[in-house]
Amino acid sequence: MFIDPIDEQVYLPIDGLKMLMQRWQVDDSITVAAATLPTVEPQAVGSAVSKTLAPAATLPTYKGVPILPGDRTTLLNRLKEQCPELLKLVKSPPIRLVGLQRTGKSTFACKLALLRALLLEGHTTLWATPHREINNRVPEVLNPIGTTAEGAKDFAAIEAHWSTIQAQIDQGQPLNLTAVWDEFGDYDQFQNTDLLGSSLRSLLRESTKHGYFPVLVVHGDQASFLPGVKNILTTLQQSTIKVETIGEQANEFGEMKPTGWVQITWLDGTQSAFKTPEWLTVEYLLTLVRSNTKPVFMAQLKPESKPVQSTPKSHGSERDRLEQLFGKSPADLVDNQESEQVVRFDLFEELARVMTPVDPMFADFVLWLKTKQGQTLSKRDMILLWGNKKDRGVASNEKIQPFIDKAIANTLLAEVDGSYRVFNHVV
Repeated sequence: MFIDPIDEQVYLPIDGLKMLMQRWQVDDSITVAAATLPTVEPQAVGSAVSKTLAPAATLPTYKGVPILPGDRTTLLNRLKEQCPELLKLVKSPPIRLVGLQRTGKSTFACKLALLRALLLEGHTTLWATPHREINNRVPEVLNPIGTTAEGAKDFAAIEAHWSTIQAQIDQGQPLNLTAVWDEFGDYDQFQNTDLLGSSLRSLLRESTKHGYFPVLVVHGDQASFLPGVKNILTTLQQSTIKVETIGEQANEFGEMKPTGWVQITWLDGTQSAFKTPEWLTVEYLLTLVRSNTKPVFMAQLKPESKPVQSTPKSHGSERDRLEQLFGKSPADLVDNQESEQVVRFDLFEELARVMTPVDPMFADFVLWLKTKQGQTLSKRDMILLWGNKKDRGVASNEKIQPFIDKAIANTLLAEVDGSYRVFNHVV
């Protein structure tokens, strides 16, 4: 077991990592500060040694709230400092992502796909899954396919996209694409039963030169968890990087929960591990994604039927953006029970929660607007009632205007005869 004091990364076999995690939990003599890793000498295993801590990785703050990177360059520099091992996966060879249920596989795949969309110019994404989880929906910006409008498995759609990618590579087309193949072990349900066996090896072998970055998500690293294709385990072990999400027991029933730790086995057999920064959340990354991430070839395929969403026309495009941001459509945000509307989503609170790490001043403005729902306000009202209070320093039309513009863009305000009406946002 060795933790490099220079790059603060953990280099050890998987059993050693689990042992280290357990040791941190039970050994009261070890104190681990937030955002730090202990520096341990290689010969220290099983012996009493002095433990020292690396300097804490700090973030700028606003009124005690950490401010996260607000653009691609700042994000990249922050990850270079705090999690360089994660950056090595951005342009890595194909990945097989393994781990027990509820250890964070889908969340990690989502973060990696969003990072690629942010850090690689013009990068596109595709997420294939035959399962739709009500409480863990794939963000629309990742272009999910694989279920019907009613939520049933649609392996025909997954097979069509798999075949199309194969055809693109056969024709020498550059892809610049991350494709997450969730529940990969079920793909032997393709109608063309020979498709995986005939294409998997070539897809993995040719992927890097065509800018194709597949992530195969499975529950285990044994043949029983993989599609029934001859020699598939050997093919994957030789052609993919193994990335394993590490969980811990959550309760007495043996259910698991994520720890944030990730173990990597590289193609040459060497291993490394890192803990994903707690600030690097899916919600935060979604606030930075602005470009179109849909692959061009998806337009050539027959579009899947989707449920019609009751979205007001005046705010349709912005509601689409909010759906990408929060992974929910307006139709999912309310339930009707005995003709009474039951509120399940507070746009003000949710937007403020997501924006606080990125733009805490705007988040503060959003929460203030929540108290003014249904009212019509002038710029002067906003300056006097909000901008001049609590040392905010927003005391002119020029300074308040950016906050108004963002609020309009997020459907919180509408300009009416030179003033601004605050929407009643119960959706």
